[in-house]
Amino acid sequence: MPEAGRRALRRFLGDREGAVAAIAAVSLVVVLGMGAFAIDMSYAYSERNLLQVTASSAALAAAPEVHDQSKMVAKALEYAEANMPAATHGTVLVGTDVVPGNWNPATKTWSPRATPFNAVQVTTRRSSANANQLDLFLAPVLGLGSLDMQASAVAYYRAPTAWDVALVQDVTGSFAEEIGDARQADQVMLDCVSNNFVNARMGLTTFTATSQVMTPMLPVGRPANQSNYVEMSDAIDLLDSCGHFAMPPCSGTNVAIGIERAIDQLDSYQPAQGIVGQAIVIVGDGRPQALPSAQSFYPESDYYSVCGGDCSNSDLAQMAVLAADEANSKGYDVYVVFYDEENDDAAAEFFQSLVRGSGKFRRTPNSRDLKDMMFELCTNQTELKLVM
Repeated sequence: MPEAGRRALRRFLGDREGAVAAIAAVSLVVVLGMGAFAIDMSYAYSERNLLQVTASSAALAAAPEVHDQSKMVAKALEYAEANMPAATHGTVLVGTDVVPGNWNPATKTWSPRATPFNAVQVTTRRSSANANQLDLFLAPVLGLGSLDMQASAVAYYRAPTAWDVALVQDVTGSFAEEIGDARQADQVMLDCVSNNFVNARMGLTTFTATSQVMTPMLPVGRPANQSNYVEMSDAIDLLDSCGHFAMPPCSGTNVAIGIERAIDQLDSYQPAQGIVGQAIVIVGDGRPQALPSAQSFYPESDYYSVCGGDCSNSDLAQMAVLAADEANSKGYDVYVVFYDEENDDAAAEFFQSLVRGSGKFRRTPNSRDLKDMMFELCTNQTELKLVM
């Protein structure tokens, strides 16, 4: 090598500033790449997880409405917006991504748009198709500016042919201030039964020391029984505290007579095939209370012999237990929804002692909770789950 060439090579190898610059440039790309992977991939993972949660919750909300596609889509969109607001995430769900279909539990197969409809598939997206692709922070250095991603869930819903409910509503004076919340709760039960069980029946009875049948056990499954649904809804609207129009007189509290009239209602017809059960649902707020002015009503009970003359509070409590036993012997489940503003443990214990069969006991100090409890009791009779 000529001397000039050797000098030039030594200068190049000895130029430390140039070497550092080259290394720094390469390192910067590596660091930015690692940062893009750490930050952007963490962001993408979080958003993908949120898409999945949103798809699952929207599918579960929409599945009970699978037979009314407008309601089905509306419910899914409502839950998607609540989970991932469009103002933050763009439109993650559009109506065409809410798809009814059939889920076969035996083969565990999903067939979109196949009948009979019993399931819903919801697909949520952050994508260019929805104009809300996921823009990244550092990955554009590597040539990756955004990501398209989606998540999907299928929810399966099954309701038995019928769940029949004889509703027994306390209208004693102690329930006067809360009777509006009781009406709302009873309406929630009617809506749930009529919308979910095509052959279901429902009846309504009120009680104080005596009882008043507001409606017999009417078929209320919609849409076939819309007129009966309206009749039942109108009867609920008439509910008021004792002494008002169509209500029994204010005369203490005799839960037994309410249960007995509900038994009579359930005895009066042949239940539909495929029924999940016949239920008595008692809504009350206090222990049995015997009043001297009410003694003439107590012989109405089949268990009046318990009294041996004038009925006491304990006599009325025993009569209620015997009536619940009778319901159980006939295969009728007894549920209790207990409004307990006074936090009366003794009253709660009494009402809980009336539960029979597959019945449940629910207790709340807030009358506004009654409607949620009614809805929970009704929907517990259905099957709703994610299958994909």
